[in-house]
Amino acid sequence: MDEILRKGYLIDIQDALVLVRFETTARMNEVVKIKVGDDLFVSGEVTQIKKGKIAEIQVFESLTGAKIGYEVLFTGKAVTVKLGPGLLTSTYDGLQKPLFDMAKDSSYLGRGVSTIPLHTDTLWDFKPEVNIGDKVKAGDVLGMTKEEKFDFRIFVPFNISKELEITKVVEAGKYTVIDTVVWAKDEQGKEYKLAMSFDWPIKVPLPFVTRSVPTKPIPTGMRIIDALFPLAYGGTVVIPGPFGAGKTVLQHALCKNSDIDIAIIAACGERAGEAVEIFKDFPNLLDKHGNSLLERMCIIANTSSMPVAAREASIFIAIAIGEFYRLQGLDVLLLADSTSRWAQALRELSAKRGDIPGPEAFPMDIPQLIKGLYQRAGVDEGSGGSLAIAGTVSPAGGDFTEPVTKASQDSSGAFLGLSRDLANAKMYPAIDRTKDSYSSYEGFISQEDKNTILAMLKLGESIANSIVLEGRDSITLENFMKYEISRVVDRVFIQQDSFDKIDQQTSEERLALMLENVKSIMNMPLSDEITSHDGMNELFNRIQQAFLDWNRTAENSKEFSLGLKKIQKIINSQTAEAVC
Repeated sequence: MDEILRKGYLIDIQDALVLVRFETTARMNEVVKIKVGDDLFVSGEVTQIKKGKIAEIQVFESLTGAKIGYEVLFTGKAVTVKLGPGLLTSTYDGLQKPLFDMAKDSSYLGRGVSTIPLHTDTLWDFKPEVNIGDKVKAGDVLGMTKEEKFDFRIFVPFNISKELEITKVVEAGKYTVIDTVVWAKDEQGKEYKLAMSFDWPIKVPLPFVTRSVPTKPIPTGMRIIDALFPLAYGGTVVIPGPFGAGKTVLQHALCKNSDIDIAIIAACGERAGEAVEIFKDFPNLLDKHGNSLLERMCIIANTSSMPVAAREASIFIAIAIGEFYRLQGLDVLLLADSTSRWAQALRELSAKRGDIPGPEAFPMDIPQLIKGLYQRAGVDEGSGGSLAIAGTVSPAGGDFTEPVTKASQDSSGAFLGLSRDLANAKMYPAIDRTKDSYSSYEGFISQEDKNTILAMLKLGESIANSIVLEGRDSITLENFMKYEISRVVDRVFIQQDSFDKIDQQTSEERLALMLENVKSIMNMPLSDEITSHDGMNELFNRIQQAFLDWNRTAENSKEFSLGLKKIQKIINSQTAEAVC
């Protein structure tokens, strides 16, 4: 157990929220240990300090067995995350306890278990970058090691506020994350023993070296995103959608196909069954280069069946890990699934406190809390890294105007609204093309082309509604052609076949080539040879099938060139007939 500084005792218990009368002092956000049985303590965090030496504490584990008058121990330490080599390939719970390590002893997670997040028996090759007599400060690089395929910087811990002078350095060799590799002292002569890992309070952002505005788009391999609603390195995106709209599928694709270095999954409150999918599926995924995705992933899992207080900790732990890899000079994508469950946990705790409720009983400050999460994303020009945050939202009934969705939308640079209707129609990705989705980031096509495609899709949707109400034959041939064009553009350019190894991921070069052909389809004149709706439908069915066949051919292959020529031949033949 941590070194005990002060004591108190329970005076009130409300599920995951307790009141404690302390003897001397208490500190905001410090960790406490609450007795729940003989020599068994569970952890919590001080969230409020009231008159009469009363501390309000949210508890991270089950309080079964706790009684009024039981002892509470104040540790004087904040909730922290352990940062160092070895985070990749790991799966943690909401308090950074390694799940698979704990599962070796039991199928159930024991309460009050104290574990070390990083394996202390793993040896890492350490190469010093400092010498005796050098002056260093927080964030300076002490040495290098290798984690998976990445060069890994060993920093002076960021919580050291003084300049240090190096007094001793180990030789290059193999060491564990807890071995001292550098000795240093400050001006007062106080000695510091520095290892390859350190603890950091999760609610304090790790500092940027030089922060800059996100501008460079992330190639995701998904045409609807790269062309119409781009994401940016260091940017933020909200992915709202009703249950069954494909949020998990979209997360799979973003992790698998995006051109990023590190992917972090924070399952902060999803149902246990959905979290199991993450454990089973993500480790088996291969990235677009054919390498194991797990080699560059870290998973934080805190399901809805776990205490609500741990949901808040889980998302902050994930963000702190993302910030740490950003300082390593890497491009990180954090997927938080879902921020709705996290906000619901805050609502539950707020209700137990008796706080004045805001809209739909959420805390009054929920917009500020959500904004605080997304503000920790960004590009660090000084380190060369970036942290992009993608938060999924599960609004009840698919209502995008509810408080969490609205606050998330106001805090982010992109909004990918998922549609249940599109998901039911097996249209992948099920991002709504014509209503709610948008992005403020620059993408891989011009704004003019983007606006033209969106306008065509909206026009096609309007004509489709008229066809449903009035019948196909009531639509003029010219308008029916516009409807057919929008249908083909959606099905061959926007939609992708997630089961096809080639079509599921589109390169920037192929996207540009596809755009040229899509624009040719959109600019096709009405041929005099087409005199009926059936004839128009038959023409665009041929174009669509030729395009779909081409989408499944590998670049630089003979079939790729032949397929492209087939598409262009059909388009050119209609253009020539129209001119004649």
